[in-house]
Amino acid sequence: MDLTEELISSIVKNVTGSNQTVLHREDNGTEYDINWELPWRRVPMIPTLEKITGEEFPSADQLHTEEAGQFLERVLEKMKIECPVPRTNSRMIDKLVGDLIEPTCVNPTFIIGHPQIMSPLAKPDRNTPGLCERFEMFAATKELVRFRSYVFHFILLTA
Repeated sequence: MDLTEELISSIVKNVTGSNQTVLHREDNGTEYDINWELPWRRVPMIPTLEKITGEEFPSADQLHTEEAGQFLERVLEKMKIECPVPRTNSRMIDKLVGDLIEPTCVNPTFIIGHPQIMSPLAKPDRNTPGLCERFEMFAATKELVRFRSYVFHFILLTA
């Protein structure tokens, strides 16, 4: 994350001469004022969902269970979020993140602490069972960078 932060921030500064840019999203018609200064916000996925929903989520190593699926169904209903079928636990978590966390990521933000069920081939987290070593970086509410198991995937914004 530090490398990504430094790389992108320095590119923006060198290309534009400023840490402040304006990004026009043609896909949703919105203009965003972005501050690329370091450090960038780091948002832990499950604790942030707990805060937004007011619900205590199952532990990360239990998110694959049928009980966790029933819990996620209730949270989706409570938050009035539609999730298309198949409603797997992974897909329901992703839908919650997409509707509740990603819209808050205007300035560069890392979403961290992804459950292993969302990236089963990613390297397991060294400290927390059920999580994996993965992050996604968002700006202007759109994913720009994804890191899993030491592989970078750069996703360009569509202008």
